[in-house]
Amino acid sequence: MPAPKGNKYAIGNKGGRPPKYKTPEAMAKEIDAYFEYIKGEQATNMEMVTDPKTLQSSLQSVTRWVRPPEPATIMGLILYLGFSSLQAFDHYEENDEDFLRTIQRGRARVMQAYEIALHSRETVRGAMFILPAMGLGGKTEITYYGKDGKPVDPPSNNTIVTNVLPNTNKDL
Repeated sequence: MPAPKGNKYAIGNKGGRPPKYKTPEAMAKEIDAYFEYIKGEQATNMEMVTDPKTLQSSLQSVTRWVRPPEPATIMGLILYLGFSSLQAFDHYEENDEDFLRTIQRGRARVMQAYEIALHSRETVRGAMFILPAMGLGGKTEITYYGKDGKPVDPPSNNTIVTNVLPNTNKDL
């Protein structure tokens, strides 16, 4: 139900919630804070530690993760910044020139984390699929060839294709 005419709270209101960040610098500071946050948090305490060989106990400094590190993600960044959706985050990028470079830089830092993951043997599969979706990397195109070696239209969904490459070796 709309506010009644003459509502003093509606005067000067252009509609919608006020912006979360008033300046790009404030948002950039929070983006930097996100990348510090995902490094995790450790705590060092003095604990009694028993040596398994000698069974002697001694007081030692032990460091443990309070909050383990996590990978950089676009959704992690969006939630850390206080947005509830990708669309709300994109709204800043699309509608405010001042925030455009700040948001692009934040996205680029997340992409950099995925690129670094490509060089790691453990997480390469996920990274190689997400980067093209983020606009980084080439597209894979499949061309189907007929018996004459010329390109043909792709088969329908219910057709099974056994040979999608042209037969260039006719001696076999």
